[in-house]
Amino acid sequence: PALSSSRRAQLALRKVGGAKKLNMLQTFTEADTWKATDIPKLLKEAATHFLDDENVKFTPTSGGVNNLVQYVDTSDGQRYVMRIYNNGGNSVRVKYEHAVLKELNKQSMSFQVPNYVPSKKTGDTHILLSNGAEACMCNIIP
Repeated sequence: PALSSSRRAQLALRKVGGAKKLNMLQTFTEADTWKATDIPKLLKEAATHFLDDENVKFTPTSGGVNNLVQYVDTSDGQRYVMRIYNNGGNSVRVKYEHAVLKELNKQSMSFQVPNYVPSKKTGDTHILLSNGAEACMCNIIP
């Protein structure tokens, strides 16, 4: 029999090791680090890892309280979502999230999940920025 979307998601989660030992806590000091950050410069830095377009434009998304998330519009009309993580440099958390979503993208489901764009420099779906934060870019989910 066919598996439900939620069952396929559970199996994908299990395949990448489950949620055990994943520390999801964030401290107040992590949020304070953004106060002294040049956000436009950081967004442009992140974009250079994923795109060959120096004329990208960024537009804030509505919502979101933890990470910096903005739309990326390219000069050829493509649109993506850029996320700069505010998680204290917790690469394990980012790798886990990307592994789960990669497995979910392999499934046939009634809904879509983010599909990350690989870095043009490393092929990884997330990169480390000069300020120690991680960033990723994904396609828009229609």
